[in-house]
Amino acid sequence: MSVAERRDIFAALLPSANAVDIELRSFTALAGTIDSARSRNIRLIASFHDFKKTPAAGKLRDLAARARDEGADIFKLATRTDSPAAICRLLELFRSSSLPLAVMGMGTLGFGSRILFAMCGSALNYGWLHRPNVPGQWPALELKRILASK
Repeated sequence: MSVAERRDIFAALLPSANAVDIELRSFTALAGTIDSARSRNIRLIASFHDFKKTPAAGKLRDLAARARDEGADIFKLATRTDSPAAICRLLELFRSSSLPLAVMGMGTLGFGSRILFAMCGSALNYGWLHRPNVPGQWPALELKRILASK
């Protein structure tokens, strides 16, 4: 979607929102939307997605710091998790970030990583209702059942 289309959708939905999820890379383009959300006391989730890999630890820390500096309430991170090393880099972020995190893995280790990150304090997790949006995503009802049993 274009920035204008996203602005229009946000403007229509903000009156009913408790939180808004905006890609960190779109913060400048959607500054007006962010200001509007803040003026309504709507929580701001800054998100970052990498569908190909999990970035290096330094980049992850830089992204979390930018989200914090931009005034986000939560930093949401969804990356490709095809190796134990990727999982470890994401786990390390829980220790180094002063901002609440919502961390989700996609790919080969996505299923297990989502449960692990939830148990480590991930503020949010996403499950699918009709079909998965990414590899490694749980059906919402199954995810709820698993997390409730922990």
